[in-house]
Amino acid sequence: MKRSIVILIISLSLALLCKASDNDFAGGDGTQESPWQIKTAIQLDNVRKNLSTTEMKYFKLMNDIDLKDLGVNNNWMPYADGSKASGAYMDFNGNGYVIKNMHIERFSENPAVPNYQSFAGVLWGKIQNLGLVNVYINCPTVGGIGAFVGYAGSATPSDNDFKTGVIENCYATGYVSGGGGTVGGVAGTIGRPSDNGVMSYIKNCYFSGELYNVYKGSSTTVRTGGIAGIVYANENVPPTEPDTLTIVSYNLYHFGNNPAYPNGNYLPISKFLQSLNPDVVVLQELDSVTTRSKGVYQLHQLSYLLSGWDYRFAGNILYQGGSYGIGTITPHPILQSSSYFLTSSSEQRGFLITEFDKYIVICTHLDLVAATAKIQAQEITAKVQELYGNSPKPVFLAGDLNSLPTSDTMTEFRKNWIQINPSGGFTIPANAPNRCIDYILMFNKGQNYKILQSQVITDSPVATMSVESDHLPVMATIEIY
Repeated sequence: MKRSIVILIISLSLALLCKASDNDFAGGDGTQESPWQIKTAIQLDNVRKNLSTTEMKYFKLMNDIDLKDLGVNNNWMPYADGSKASGAYMDFNGNGYVIKNMHIERFSENPAVPNYQSFAGVLWGKIQNLGLVNVYINCPTVGGIGAFVGYAGSATPSDNDFKTGVIENCYATGYVSGGGGTVGGVAGTIGRPSDNGVMSYIKNCYFSGELYNVYKGSSTTVRTGGIAGIVYANENVPPTEPDTLTIVSYNLYHFGNNPAYPNGNYLPISKFLQSLNPDVVVLQELDSVTTRSKGVYQLHQLSYLLSGWDYRFAGNILYQGGSYGIGTITPHPILQSSSYFLTSSSEQRGFLITEFDKYIVICTHLDLVAATAKIQAQEITAKVQELYGNSPKPVFLAGDLNSLPTSDTMTEFRKNWIQINPSGGFTIPANAPNRCIDYILMFNKGQNYKILQSQVITDSPVATMSVESDHLPVMATIEIY
């Protein structure tokens, strides 16, 4: 009987302990399948008391955070400064959001200021998809300084692959200053690979701002770099492979243009898209369970024929018992999506944003009225700047813009966007094309890119392009460095 009581008490204590940890965050349980969700500065600070010294814990940012919200306590302490002989076992996904105003300022040598002053300190795990904006780090008596980490990985090779650190798709802006050892914009030090060859590295990251190492003594071990102060093994930094993306945009005329398929030409369209091997396809003029399309949810039907491609639909107007709008379909998982209405003349227009691991793709179908389409171009650009102006991910816009290359609408777009497809590639009418109104654009963030191919597709061995729709599809493959 006594044994039963002891077991009950221990079980209850563990349950209460788990519940207390859960209350530190907005949701999740710290696992890879359900990371702890962070929505406030306090929850961000709570990460430190929920780390483990033996296993990886997972965290996900759910919105932008301003560390000024910590008030007088905003003198940030790294999660793991190395003083306990342990790094931060953490996988932190910024989810495309930013942390603003991280302030770290420490001068005293008594007690000694620990090394590795930074966001995470010593990282054993991964930080990804995160921006640190308006960083201020001023620690003139110590080294191992960086915006994200003081040390990524381990100083000596280890048989524990988890004791490596990775920073990917991140950026920082502001002021970083240390006093000795290593100082870097992103990381102070990148450690050596594990015994199994698992590497610590930084990929697709940048720092913009002021960077100083104010050490005044004489030392051969003082190193400073814009990304990292030192990389302990050349093999730790793999050559940066460009991200390659193939986008297709196609106005499908609600699968109703080919008379050979009175119930919808889903089969030839699915075979055609499959043959292109695209990463993302954006589609315009889609029906969802309308009378004219015989109650078919068209994007779902297309996904079924493509063996379950992921998709999102955005209905812009209610029509014949269902809705009519735009959509995106892809063989890759969509992380999240959102849709917005645009100022419109008669028929309601909108745009659909789909976010992926390494890029963001927007689908739209603009107004027939030129003056309204120009306003819509401004609205899309403003929303992209608001949501993704600070994101390291490239942003693409594709669709039927109902505008000629010389129009005011396209002139407006070119203020902030790069046209990927050629203006001379005519897209309409499909049976005798004489003008271009379908486009693929990239938001101009100053990123290095290369257009590998860009074309209007006029022929296919599996579909008759002149009759499948009244538009021809455009396709482009882009490398982002």
